[in-house]
Amino acid sequence: MALDTVNALVSLADAKAFLKISGATEDTVVENMINRASIFANDYTQRLLLSRVNTDYYDGDGTGTLILNQYPVTTLSNLYDDVDRAFGAGTAINVSMDVVVDNNTGVLRLFNQAVAFNNGISNVKVIYTAGYILANVPASIQEAVLLYVGYSYRSQYLSNRYGVTSEHVGDRSTTYSNDEIMNQIKNLLNPHRSERAFIHAV
Repeated sequence: MALDTVNALVSLADAKAFLKISGATEDTVVENMINRASIFANDYTQRLLLSRVNTDYYDGDGTGTLILNQYPVTTLSNLYDDVDRAFGAGTAINVSMDVVVDNNTGVLRLFNQAVAFNNGISNVKVIYTAGYILANVPASIQEAVLLYVGYSYRSQYLSNRYGVTSEHVGDRSTTYSNDEIMNQIKNLLNPHRSERAFIHAV
């Protein structure tokens, strides 16, 4: 399986440097581990961390504020409010004139000619680009992904210790802690967790 460029939060080159791998014979193995680590980071933070175009639907609540599922926001392309959910041109809100977006938090506010969203179910449609470009992924997220890759590579792939917590060789006993490394990874990701609904982009 090739590197999942939609979700991969570190490059193959960075992961190989972290693992101190110089050759290309294990590229596929490392790419698969990057993919799994990046999906874990998405799932744990409840976000789509790498930049992409999202098409989301929200329930209008009669206010002029909308909290987008994904952030940071780089581009707000289209915004519609239609209780019939046809989302034709006549239901579009002028995003350049009537909307203010806090790009860092993904909070959208109506102003000027747009006052409030209509009450409804999935009547607000938003098309926007959000997430980090690879070069700007926060260091703590990349460190978490690399630690996950390193743990998978060294403890599972090289040593084949899937689920093993201890082993005995003669008089020597070694105990491994899966929890310790996972707690470290989660602590790095905790500041980036979202309490918002996790909705995949279309």
